[in-house]
Amino acid sequence: GKVLSTRSSKSGIGRVPQNTLGTVLTTTLLGWECKRVVMCGMIGSRNGLVEVPYVEAPVDARKLASACARVQPIDSTIDVWCIPGVMCQKEAGVGLGAEDVMRGEETQLIGCNEILKQSKGDRVVVLPGTHNKWALMRNGMLVRFWTFMTGEVFGVLRNHTILSRLMTTKDNNTNDDDDNKKETTATQRSPPPAFLQGVQHAKSVKGGLLNHLFSV
Repeated sequence: GKVLSTRSSKSGIGRVPQNTLGTVLTTTLLGWECKRVVMCGMIGSRNGLVEVPYVEAPVDARKLASACARVQPIDSTIDVWCIPGVMCQKEAGVGLGAEDVMRGEETQLIGCNEILKQSKGDRVVVLPGTHNKWALMRNGMLVRFWTFMTGEVFGVLRNHTILSRLMTTKDNNTNDDDDNKKETTATQRSPPPAFLQGVQHAKSVKGGLLNHLFSV
């Protein structure tokens, strides 16, 4: 289970033609003596190397493993597999549509069980990103999750609205691309005061998000 090496690339499914994804994979693996590759995320979508059907929550590692799909040979020396995404039925009256889905986060959540395995009962895990996921974990199972377009909406507000003039950061970096994320160690950190103030305001003051934004 030890990580020996990591590599990153900007050649995701949104940036390169679908018919070149196999070449991107083999190029990325050059120099590594890989006999088997297991992938997760949007590479398993209809726009990826192979479309792997969603499995329905609740799921655990065993259920995900049993639904993995083998990718047509890209290199005769490499055995390539793709982990499925997960879908869950929305509760009645919550949002439009009947289902919520994820691809990639399910693998992170199952890995998170190694941290949570000493605790029993319900745990809520938050996965920040372009589309935030709030996931309910119970005794090693991903039971249910909810998706929010928090990161994407923040990016729009930060870069393309009148509010952008008021939103500054120390490094003034407004690119929220996943490729620019820096690796950090897993430590407990306190949320910034402005974030806590916003949460408290949303909980205690009447009016919806769009109304609150106008008061910034």
